Amino acid sequence: MGKLVVLSFFSGDLQRGFAAIYARISTTNNQLPSQCQASLPAAPQLVQTYQRWRLLYSALSQCSNSTRIQIEQEDVLQVSRVDFDSLCEQLKTQLNAWLNTKDFQAINQKLRRNLDSREQVRLVIESDNEQLRQLPWHLWQFCQEYPLTEIILSRPEYDQVSVPKPNKFKKVRILAVLGNSEGIDVEKDRGILEQLPQAQTTFLVEPKRQEFNQYLWDEKGWDILFFAGHSSSDDNGQRGRIELNPKQSLTIADLKYALEKAIRQGLQLAIFNSCDGLGLAQELASLQIPHLIVMREPVPDLVAQTFLKYFLAAFSSRKSLVLSLREAREKLQGLEGICPCASWLPVLCQNPTAPALKWQDLYHQFPYQKLLKIAAISFCLTVLVVGLRFFGTLQSQELQAFDHLMRQRPYEEPDRRLLIVQATPEDIAKDLGLRKKGASLSDQNLTLLLKKLQEYEPMAIGLDIYRDFAAEPELAPYLQQENLFGMCKVKSIEGDEDAKLGVKPPPEITDYRLGFSDTIADSDGILRRHLLSMKPPVANDPCLANNHLSFLLALYYLDQKNIAWQNTSNRQLKIGEVLLKALKSHTGGYQNLDAGGRQIILNYRSLPSARNVAKTVSVSDVLEEEGLLKRKEEFKGRIILIGIAQSRNDGSGGDYWPTPYGEEIPGIFIQGHMVSQILSAVLDQRPLLWILPRGLELIWIWLWAILGGIIAYWLKKPLHLAITTATSLTALYGICYLLICQGGWLPLIPAIIVLILTAIVIVTRKNID
Repeated sequence: MGKLVVLSFFSGDLQRGFAAIYARISTTNNQLPSQCQASLPAAPQLVQTYQRWRLLYSALSQCSNSTRIQIEQEDVLQVSRVDFDSLCEQLKTQLNAWLNTKDFQAINQKLRRNLDSREQVRLVIESDNEQLRQLPWHLWQFCQEYPLTEIILSRPEYDQVSVPKPNKFKKVRILAVLGNSEGIDVEKDRGILEQLPQAQTTFLVEPKRQEFNQYLWDEKGWDILFFAGHSSSDDNGQRGRIELNPKQSLTIADLKYALEKAIRQGLQLAIFNSCDGLGLAQELASLQIPHLIVMREPVPDLVAQTFLKYFLAAFSSRKSLVLSLREAREKLQGLEGICPCASWLPVLCQNPTAPALKWQDLYHQFPYQKLLKIAAISFCLTVLVVGLRFFGTLQSQELQAFDHLMRQRPYEEPDRRLLIVQATPEDIAKDLGLRKKGASLSDQNLTLLLKKLQEYEPMAIGLDIYRDFAAEPELAPYLQQENLFGMCKVKSIEGDEDAKLGVKPPPEITDYRLGFSDTIADSDGILRRHLLSMKPPVANDPCLANNHLSFLLALYYLDQKNIAWQNTSNRQLKIGEVLLKALKSHTGGYQNLDAGGRQIILNYRSLPSARNVAKTVSVSDVLEEEGLLKRKEEFKGRIILIGIAQSRNDGSGGDYWPTPYGEEIPGIFIQGHMVSQILSAVLDQRPLLWILPRGLELIWIWLWAILGGIIAYWLKKPLHLAITTATSLTALYGICYLLICQGGWLPLIPAIIVLILTAIVIVTRKNID
């Protein structure tokens, strides 16, 4: 934004000096935290030199070129160009000598301590003394040392400017008045205006006063008022006059109400590309116009046209008003061989409370090009983040976010199709003397348990207990029941010694009723995947089962309900109308995944405790006959899972698994969640966890990156940017939460990263630009 410096000359003049001059320095438009005071002595010689310069300048400009002021021929003097150049140098020397006096050093030193030559500075000369305003302040040595500084003239009395926001998608509205053009060529001004981008210009050619007045009252408002033609100021520079046509001229006071209306409607800038405009500036300032450009002296036609071309080219290319004027003014030096002091003429007048003005502040056209840049930047950042994701950099964070979302889901009811019979620590203790070595339950008690369970007509029984030895004769018939399923463990090259060797199946259970018990935990130890089937990795594996025990139980149950399953043409598994899509090595938040076999993400039932997946009874409850008849309906037609639910450190062989819920549960309950997931998907239309295809995931992440860029581009205040970004992140989280409740796992962490990263990059680029 740069800084604003206001030098206030409240009383005095060049003949008597200025006893009190205040310098106020601000980094914002309305706050002035730094201030100092100085004075300046009388400088009558400076007045005399300027008056002599002005007289000779008028003579030279009229002789060398047509001007936009009517000068009587008898007023023209014969003057030497060498003498005039010498007078220019003398005026510059006297001005700097006056501003370098001891009395003014406090301000000089203050400015140099608080300003940086690399920052933009609006240096406002605030005074109603016309002689002071007429001085060529741009010759001040300070302005040469600070190349991004431009002198601005202002009246000491002004009101706070209220700048209305432009309407959506509108162009810059310019009212261009081409007044009396006798002896000058205003058509070149018109051609320059017609080439402006994002502008809509209305031309009034030599209009009558009534027509001009009527256009100023336009309810749509104007952003820029432009005048080209003849104009002049009175002798003391307090009153200006413009010539609308050869027969009619008027003052600013003649258009007071219309101009006030235009300013209230959003008029930001007036450009009077005509002669001797300080009188016009004095009157327009009293109407509180925010910004005004005039020519301080008679201006040759060539200078006026060249200035307009340079200024509008810089201003419309996103440079600030202040820097655009300085650049255009300095470029005019190239004309000074034929138009003396051309670079002295343009003057910027401003209300100090008005914000620094840029071309883009005047319109709100839909920014297609900016959106394309935002889209390009956001896409590059999206590719970067997706690339990091592809190599697994974000996998840990994504899995943690997945766990968090899973825990936030609303609770579900336990699955009534299942019943879990668990061997509690008390059951194990009672059975201790009867068990064989390596057995979880004694053959005697297991026989009684299976006998009683079969009496209650369950749909299927799953034995989640390892038995790699022959059963007693009493137990064998029960293990051979068609609705009883057992398990074994596939030989593994990883894990503990027992896992490496695998576990043989019970000899009494036929192959088609055998399932493996193996599960695959993620790198953090949490079980999130359901391994449905696989081929044994070793030829001599003790466990040759191809399907998981939970999968066999679910398929058997559905088969009894006359629901078949099949492999599709693309080797996916379809049960009824439900398609079980196998995970691939890069799926969702998983990257470089060992996707061997057929795996799906395990959609745990959402419960207060993961142990509550189904009604649970102990072995003792079943073995004790009291009350069993009352619970017959709790067993009939259900899948009954038998397993160990004991402390993992008690030596009973119980297996425990960490879950996304931050809770470790025995394997028997994991089996319950796995069976329940398949049954619920097929019979209840409860969604399996699904993931977008990789292409759609890329688009999803990119859209949030674009949103971050748009927010950063349109919002200028840090507080608004922070609030809107936080709101967007909340919306992103809310969408991911709603979708996880419907089974959809969307990339949350990558979307958060690209949204914030794109916002930072766009804000940085915006500040640099």
